[in-house]
Amino acid sequence: MAEKQFAVTGYVVNLARNIQAVWQDAATKKASASIEVYGDDARLIVYFVDSVAELGRCAYLPEQKVAVSFVLMEQLPYYLKLLESEGVMACLNSEQPEQNGLFMSVDCSSRVNA
Repeated sequence: MAEKQFAVTGYVVNLARNIQAVWQDAATKKASASIEVYGDDARLIVYFVDSVAELGRCAYLPEQKVAVSFVLMEQLPYYLKLLESEGVMACLNSEQPEQNGLFMSVDCSSRVNA
């Protein structure tokens, strides 16, 4: 199993009617948007599709340092809002690739234990 977490240092948003999303299974999926986040030496590409039927198979290829995730288009505003924040992290997981995604980092260094 390979798992990687990295701080997102940049991202690219693509909006189109038919983004061709070709991945491991060589099946072409049509996405309406994509966000590619990067940091360290890794990337996460999130494809936004219009229907459950277009959801592709999520994956993380550690040797290529790239992961892909497919989510429904209705989640795009939440991803965009998250990326406006500071401290966004990406998580890539080869054993459970459906967990590939973004989250907010939490700084516990100033936390006081009671």
